[in-house]
This record gives sequence, structure tokens and C-alpha cells, in this order.
Amino acid sequence: MRPSRLAAASLVALGVGALSACSAPAVDQVALERWHADRAARGADDGSTTTLTSTAPAGASPGSASADLAEPLAPSSLTFECFGDGRINLQVTGSSSSAEGTTTTVTTVGDLGCADGPHELDPGAVGGDGLVRLEAETWGADRDTAWALTLRGDPAAG
Repeated sequence: MRPSRLAAASLVALGVGALSACSAPAVDQVALERWHADRAARGADDGSTTTLTSTAPAGASPGSASADLAEPLAPSSLTFECFGDGRINLQVTGSSSSAEGTTTTVTTVGDLGCADGPHELDPGAVGGDGLVRLEAETWGADRDTAWALTLRGDPAAG
């Protein structure tokens, strides 16, 4: 009886060891929070720049952030950055308003490496002139992270 208990205990220990070897390395939470606070501090909509920020715990459900813009913009740049050296998926949505109505543009950017950023995205990914709302959704973070999406633009031609 004793050899089978020893074998079972060995298998359990091996399984726990294998699971811990597969888990993501620990993230410096203080550095992550500092990074996020720095990006959030520059996040106010000043009429030409809007920054969306959020955190994304590893393996969490999709998270999002959005903003209604102070005035309609013609997007000139769109930059995404995230903390650390993990990977994350991104989808951006822009709503533009014109005399013909509201147009929504949804673009999935996909798997982004945080260490490879900041990522300059095509500003057309959120639509054209008359942008009035910006949304970002992230999912699939393989490590705890924080992210920021910064939109710059000029007042849209009326």
C-alpha cells in the first residue's frame, strides 16, 4: 500500500510543479500602478488629445474604457501602450457624426507585445472626420498589465 501512496504523492507534487512553471512571472504591482497613474494623469480630454486607460489582470474577462470627446475631431494619431513585457489583444471603436448620421468603425488590432510598444496605430482605425466617441476593449492579457490608448486630432471641419 505504501508504494502506491508514494507514487500518488509524487504525481501530485509533479503536477503542482508543472503548473507553477507555466504561470506567468510575478509583476511588480507598485511599478504597474505607478505606470498606470502616470498615463491616467495625462488622460484628460483637452479638445485635441484624449487618453483612455485601464488595467488588465492576466486571464481576466475583457475590460474597456471609453470617452465622449469634447468636440468632433479629425484623428491624426492613435497610440497604444501597455506596461511590462506581456501580450494583450486590443479592439478600438470610434463613432463619427456627420450630416448623414453616426458611423461606427470597429477595428481589432489583435495580439500586441507590451515591450514592443508604444504601438502607433492607423488613426483611420477609429473613423474619419467628426469623431465624437472613442472606445477601447482589451482581453487575453497573459500577465497583469495596464494600458493607455492616446488619440490626437484636430477640430473636424464643420
